[in-house]
Amino acid sequence: LPLRRNFIGQYGWLRRTLFGLYSSRVILGKDGFFFYNSDASADGFTTKDFRGKTQPDDKTLRVWQRVLAERQAWLTERHVSYLIVAAPNKHTIYADQLPHEELRRRGSKVRLDALVELVRSATPTTLTWPVLDLRPSLLAKKSAGLLYHKTDSHWNQLGAFYGDQAIVERLRAHYPQLRQ
Repeated sequence: LPLRRNFIGQYGWLRRTLFGLYSSRVILGKDGFFFYNSDASADGFTTKDFRGKTQPDDKTLRVWQRVLAERQAWLTERHVSYLIVAAPNKHTIYADQLPHEELRRRGSKVRLDALVELVRSATPTTLTWPVLDLRPSLLAKKSAGLLYHKTDSHWNQLGAFYGDQAIVERLRAHYPQLRQ
């Protein structure tokens, strides 16, 4: 159906507006922000990750390191440079828009912290890929405009643009001919 997305959106709007009904997959934030509640679904860890409940154990970290090292070796054989880019979720960038009770449950570390630490602390013989954590870049640009859709979990064009700028800036160190 070509208009399926519109119908679904209108159905959701009617449920919210007329009956005050919200999906259990939604955490109602401040100022019209909606956040994905992965606790109500079996398809993700976003909420648990934000709360610091999904920290990888040593076995998982070893698997991550092995997989990354194998990929690095494969790409190095083919003379391919690689940059690990870590895109943050909306919870991280717009934590100030989450309800107070959700903020009280926030963890001190998320899985992305473990991955960044793993890559940055690896010995040169095991893993030498650079990692770009986009959290600082996007947090710094938050005042320039809305970076994520208010009612969706994905970044919008402005958020993607600033993410792209950070990636190009990082790659420019190795490829000075790159332009924004």
